[in-house]
Amino acid sequence: MGRRNRHLDPQSAADLLEAIRVCRLAATRAMATAPIGSEGAQAIQAAIAALDRLTEALTGERELFWSRLHSVPKRTG
Repeated sequence: MGRRNRHLDPQSAADLLEAIRVCRLAATRAMATAPIGSEGAQAIQAAIAALDRLTEALTGERELFWSRLHSVPKRTG
């Protein structure tokens, strides 16, 4: 029997994306005060990377929640 590609229903995906947005924002704020190279900073970086992978899996856009400077245009393609 082949593997099935299962997708979340739209509301579940939207709920999960909102939770990812909030969690990623908190993690990036925590990085601002974490000692560089510390175990905590490394764990936060790993969590952010996992959140970015999950965002990409759900939306196809890994950088959806990345902060962008106003003067830097969004990448296309």
